[in-house]
Amino acid sequence: KLHRRSKNPLASSHGECQNLNVNRVQIFVCQFLILFQREQFKMAKILLVEDESIVAADIRETLENKGHTVLNIVDSGVKALKSIEQHPPDLVLMGIHLKGEMDGIVVAKSIIERFDLPVVYLTAHPDEDTLDRMKMTHAFGYVLKPFEEQKLLMTLTLSLYHYEQEQRLKK
Repeated sequence: KLHRRSKNPLASSHGECQNLNVNRVQIFVCQFLILFQREQFKMAKILLVEDESIVAADIRETLENKGHTVLNIVDSGVKALKSIEQHPPDLVLMGIHLKGEMDGIVVAKSIIERFDLPVVYLTAHPDEDTLDRMKMTHAFGYVLKPFEEQKLLMTLTLSLYHYEQEQRLKK
């Protein structure tokens, strides 16, 4: 259910973005964000796993201002797994470097295998080895830090949409 009023959700927002003297990709981003702001996408319950408290607070504010619920902010893999057991989220936003013995990639792999939840990585330094490890977990994407609000929101929206489609196919 991407749109309540028309069969093509991007068509209804096209006129609002067309007058902005931008390229096609920017028009698509604009359309996507307008739909998002109209609350025509599912608002998600998100677990934020991030060891940098300032970054976590900024992300929380961004997500909550757009209608999402941040169920919890945790800074370690053990706390993330415990939080999911107590309050299952719709999506996990996962930092790579965490407190404790497990890094975010190990934790994400466990979350995906045990709980079948979508994971989106947060990373400041996506070196080749890290990217290779991230790919092996089949996460739904990643956001570079420092994050840009539009890219964060679009990545989460697309991840939730793809996860829903994947779940429908499994049934």
